[in-house]
Amino acid sequence: MSAFCYSKGEVRRKSKKILGVVEKSFQKIWRIRNKLVLLHRLKKNNASLAQLVEQLTLNQWVQGSSP
Repeated sequence: MSAFCYSKGEVRRKSKKILGVVEKSFQKIWRIRNKLVLLHRLKKNNASLAQLVEQLTLNQWVQGSSP
């Protein structure tokens, strides 16, 4: 006889508990992923804004000028 002998009810309870932990972990990972995507977009927008400010203040769109 195996040392791991559980009734069907025990198996269901343990499975639900494990699935709950996995689901919470996945939700945390998804929230972190969403924050990283947002930060990436903000950084990209800030870089574009900085480039535009540089062009307007320094280059004044002089022909042949490149940022």
